[in-house]
Amino acid sequence: MVSSICLRAELWNESKDIHVTIVVPGWIATNLALYALTASGKELNEADLRNSGGLTPESLATKVVSAIRRKKEEVYFGGFKEMTSVYLKRFVPGIFSKIVRNVKTDRIASQQK
Repeated sequence: MVSSICLRAELWNESKDIHVTIVVPGWIATNLALYALTASGKELNEADLRNSGGLTPESLATKVVSAIRRKKEEVYFGGFKEMTSVYLKRFVPGIFSKIVRNVKTDRIASQQK
């Protein structure tokens, strides 16, 4: 994100016609997790249930294009949990860090059994 902010600042001096939009999406409904690799290098071959409840790639693309056309500097897309985490991280980063440290994914918990 910092590099995008720097890019925006540098381009502003070059041309007022070039705009940079930072896009921060939440969960996206894709099969990406199926092809993720485990610590041993094998394919995970398991769907991530959080992805299935996320935005569709088409829906995200529509939102991103709209944000770019409106010359938004920064946009966030996601559900309640994702948007809450954005505000926690920004306004109370210490609390956010404690929450993140205590979160275990279903996959990690199942691998520890």
